[in-house]
Amino acid sequence: MFPERADRIVLDSSIGHTHLDRDGTRRYALGMEQTLPDFAKWAARRHDSYGLGRTAAQVRASYLAIAGALDKAPVAGTDGSRFRLLTFGHLFKQAQYAQPAQIWQALLEGDSGHGVYVLGDNSCALNATTRYLVEGDMPAKDTSGRAG
Repeated sequence: MFPERADRIVLDSSIGHTHLDRDGTRRYALGMEQTLPDFAKWAARRHDSYGLGRTAAQVRASYLAIAGALDKAPVAGTDGSRFRLLTFGHLFKQAQYAQPAQIWQALLEGDSGHGVYVLGDNSCALNATTRYLVEGDMPAKDTSGRAG
């Protein structure tokens, strides 16, 4: 293979019969197409928190716009491929949806991010925390919001 660089090579970690061959890997695209609508509906219901779109179609358009922009000009080491992988990796269960939503939001706003500081997707807590961290505005009184 590379006689000028190596005289022996060991190929390790064969994929065996795991279905992670070329065709199996390509099926991940189908999985993304099947699960992105669930995330898009979730994000659309939380547009006031994340600003990704008021409808599932608008959220999908945001996804495509972010991925396309990162393909042309990566941000902080993240290109379109990494963004797509990161998104796909968080679509397996709804409990993970807040993380990609926060990342998409930062990328849409051109913000390198100020950290993930709220675990979960409580928009009341998220918005109050964001206002405090970004603008320094503490709520005038205790803020309460609907759980979940």
